[in-house]
Amino acid sequence: MEEETSFTVRDRRARFDEAAVPDKIDAPPVTANSPITDSEPSTHETVEVSFSSFLLSLATSAMQAMNQNSPGAAPNAARQIIDMMVMLQEKTRNNLTADESDLLSTVLHKLRMAFITHRPPT
Repeated sequence: MEEETSFTVRDRRARFDEAAVPDKIDAPPVTANSPITDSEPSTHETVEVSFSSFLLSLATSAMQAMNQNSPGAAPNAARQIIDMMVMLQEKTRNNLTADESDLLSTVLHKLRMAFITHRPPT
């Protein structure tokens, strides 16, 4: 018969010190409509969230997906983003400001031209 070897298990995790946990935390209650705030001032610049910034974010993602020198190149993802922007253009027709409408048209045109230029040959 084989001889059984014994082993010892040692718990190396840090011990939980219940005395270090306060009984009550002085913080206002959070509700579904509470605004999100940081307790510490941010060193990052805050950007206004608007339709224009949303469009530019989508356009940046599409251009990044089209970059064939990037390890994250995904022409299908770029095509999908362009298609989503076309859908946004159709669904928001007559509900955008002139500047927003012009930006959407310009960005879509440039993305389409870039997609044709960067598309691998079939």
